[in-house]
Amino acid sequence: SFIILGHLSTDDVIVQTAGYGGPYNIPWYLYSLKFGIIGILGLAFVLSYLFKKFEKEVFVFGIIIIIPLFAGPYYDEYRFSKYIMVGMIGFASLFVYKILDSLRRKPIITNIIIAIIITIGSLSSILYIAYNSLILQTQDFVHTLGRRNFPVSEMPLFQSLHDKMYIGSKRYNVLSFPREYTNFDDGLIAAFQGLSGLPFSIIYQNPLTLNSTTLDTFYHLLDDSGIRYVVIPKNSINKTLAPTPLQFAIDNFRHVYEDGKYVVLDVPELESPSSISNTDSALVYDHNQRAETLLIGNPAFEILEYNNNTFNFANETSFVIIQQGNKSENAILSDYGSSRQVTLWSKMIGPLQRINYIEVEFRTLNESINSGTNGGLSWREGVNKEYYLSLSKNGLELLEKSSNKDNDSKVIYHNTELEEKGQHFYKLKLQRLQNSINIFLDDTLIFQIPRNDSSMASEPISQVGISATNGIVEFEPIKIAKLLERPYGIGTKYDDYYYPLNILALSKSRYDIFMDTDLSSFSKKQLILTFDPTEWDNFTFNRYLDYASQGGTLVILNSGSDNFKGRFSHLFSLDSNDNNESQIFTRITGLNNQSITVPGLVKRVETNHSADAEVIATYRDKQDRIIAPFAIEKHFSNGGRIILINSEGYFNSLSNSPKEYFASLSNISTLLNLESGKALPSETTFEQAKRFIGNPEMSGKISINSSSLLTSNNINEDNSPEIYSDRLLISNNS
Repeated sequence: SFIILGHLSTDDVIVQTAGYGGPYNIPWYLYSLKFGIIGILGLAFVLSYLFKKFEKEVFVFGIIIIIPLFAGPYYDEYRFSKYIMVGMIGFASLFVYKILDSLRRKPIITNIIIAIIITIGSLSSILYIAYNSLILQTQDFVHTLGRRNFPVSEMPLFQSLHDKMYIGSKRYNVLSFPREYTNFDDGLIAAFQGLSGLPFSIIYQNPLTLNSTTLDTFYHLLDDSGIRYVVIPKNSINKTLAPTPLQFAIDNFRHVYEDGKYVVLDVPELESPSSISNTDSALVYDHNQRAETLLIGNPAFEILEYNNNTFNFANETSFVIIQQGNKSENAILSDYGSSRQVTLWSKMIGPLQRINYIEVEFRTLNESINSGTNGGLSWREGVNKEYYLSLSKNGLELLEKSSNKDNDSKVIYHNTELEEKGQHFYKLKLQRLQNSINIFLDDTLIFQIPRNDSSMASEPISQVGISATNGIVEFEPIKIAKLLERPYGIGTKYDDYYYPLNILALSKSRYDIFMDTDLSSFSKKQLILTFDPTEWDNFTFNRYLDYASQGGTLVILNSGSDNFKGRFSHLFSLDSNDNNESQIFTRITGLNNQSITVPGLVKRVETNHSADAEVIATYRDKQDRIIAPFAIEKHFSNGGRIILINSEGYFNSLSNSPKEYFASLSNISTLLNLESGKALPSETTFEQAKRFIGNPEMSGKISINSSSLLTSNNINEDNSPEIYSDRLLISNNS
């Protein structure tokens, strides 16, 4: 009876409806009611001892109850109620035993009593099953009883990480998708916290880390939260639609566990960018490459006015067109309280147009009281796929739906830190490029999703539209365009920025990140340029030459895709062309016979001998013959130097076999004798990282502590920053 009563407790249902809290939330004598049949029987047994001699069982179970009962108000620990329940289970079991013992000669009555106890106790389990079933059917996860389903199938995962985890380290946190952090929908992180004992303060520190759109931000949050393992549910990710940093992690980080449901990534020991003053290295990227447009050319926008020539109004009555004269201006969609989502679609767009840009501005006029209002743009690719990009008080969300199925939808991206505010106009922009989908909110790049479609094989955008749910939303006319794409980089699946960043991160160097127009990077001992510029003006180019001639170390990574036509390559008189056949190399050898074993293909490059330049690292074949230079160093009289790295063959090898050779990036600094102080081990703070998302608005007396402050110098931009100041003081504290 001890086992039966313990299993059939009504705690799961009654406690939740009464308000789950510590023992101090309700009087102690009402705890028997809180524990259902167990509490009633246990209380009855205790009361029976008021009229007879005490026995030792009372003291054993009584101590179990008394300690958490009086200690509970001083600790934030809801499980004290479970300890009280254990004592009540003992009392209830003893009471049932005494009843049955007194009726041993009356088997019929004994069987009836047992049946009644089991039936009443089973009601809680039946109610719990029905309660969960109702929640799953209604999707009302607000009132669900979270953390009640024991993760039987996930136990091998928990056991594997438990065996690998070293709590004494500063890196023992676990990371997963944001939706896995909820307690109401069987979130995986809640089970980790309950079964592994990871502190609540660290495991819930940065739940939105996997939403990062830049690799340096991703690494910063991994380091800030002490992340050791990233747990990815296989059914929650589409590799072609994952945010780029996460895709990079999946491809390059070591997989330490994998089953039919989960993949676990082992985060390598890496250093994140730091803005402290004693950093030695500056990673300098092309600001045009990471600019928010990511495109070149001035497109000719086509404005889709809200009229019968451009939109399919059909029998839809949930919209109003605002007109001024003969020109339609804005459209108002109304879905006040119906929650069915009103979508107004344009007419078919010709496949030869192949538009890849959509823009719309909107604002919420009136919100539904019962549910959150969202508005946004939508588009169709071909005839089967529909995408809905919406902004609400719950955040920015991108959904993919099938046109053939009513309820077939999946969330591609959801950022809960962005929040819609009523009566304010927001601008949503979509750029659907060959290699990525870029989403902007108010001209700020919010997230970037990789694509792997060729421009001819992928389905073009066939329709665009506007949508509203649970409210009244006003839209300005939609703009569409076809934009030219910028070349994509080193020929790998990642751009020129990812691998250079990991050269510093994996070697645990002290470094920070700068754009090429930020001249404050010259305060560092060495600059690593992720590209060899071809379009720099003489002023910018000469500033970098002056930096090297005055004693600095300048490292240029050249992918070879431009056949060494960059301005720094010209200093070394390199000769390469597309007709050069690629040859097999098996390793890269540097000074003092240091080498990295990485096989691949590299083009031959001819070098002209010079008194102030020498080859310091080479690609070599299995016979140890030199195939091509890997790094060439140009010396200056006062110790400055420029190192040009022929990175194409090496980076392509990493891209083709990332798990085998990704860790070799940590050896590049040593191979090239780059001077960079090692960063001290970081300590997790157990606090949320402070950061802005979007464009902050500030007024009053503002103090900014930074190495540099950059503002737009294009006064013709509609969204250029406006700065008004009565007094401006720029000081250098060092």
